[in-house]
Amino acid sequence: VSQQRMRIDRIMPYLLADVCQIVPEAQIKVWRWSLLTDPPQLIYPLSSDVPLAPDPLDALARTVGESGELASQDGWLVLPIAWQDRLVGVVAVTRANGEQIPRPSIALLQELAQRLAPSLENVFLYSEIERQHVIQDAVLSGSPAGILVLDRNLQVTRANTVFETIFEIDDYLGQRFCHVLQNLDVSGNTCQTVRQSLEKGAPFRLEIAFNHRSFSLDAAP
Repeated sequence: VSQQRMRIDRIMPYLLADVCQIVPEAQIKVWRWSLLTDPPQLIYPLSSDVPLAPDPLDALARTVGESGELASQDGWLVLPIAWQDRLVGVVAVTRANGEQIPRPSIALLQELAQRLAPSLENVFLYSEIERQHVIQDAVLSGSPAGILVLDRNLQVTRANTVFETIFEIDDYLGQRFCHVLQNLDVSGNTCQTVRQSLEKGAPFRLEIAFNHRSFSLDAAP
């Protein structure tokens, strides 16, 4: 999470500098908009990884995101950031002296939001990937069960040490899971059942016999 914050905090000063060229001495707030972060997540500025209280503009940021139209509240101008007809985030701008932002500046801020949307989308995507890796690391290292992570081609991308210890293998990354089972001398019928179950993309549980022992295989997309 700290690396995610570092990545976001690194680009936000550049966004603020661009805004200040249009609105001198401006202050900004930025929300990330994603189906995974409902309601919108305030990502800048933050004094800690987890905000202690909702921001006063959270509700308006959500309204702006849902409507796609700018709005204002308490001296803040709130604008949507969209790219390829998809909402990326929401930015709020205010002047340090509390004066109203002139209409020509509002038009320039809207153009800036459109130009910056692709870069922000990339930053948010990268941050989400990092966040998922952090979650996976915590699950893999903390689980007492053997865990494998497969990609959409059913190839093994990650596993924890519990899995390696139980099955006494270390050469499995990049292999299709069914091939891993075959190398462990799991029966062909069982391997076929596992493959067919995985290809359905739905959760399932199977019993697998290996080395005179039985294991429960639980899988979920």
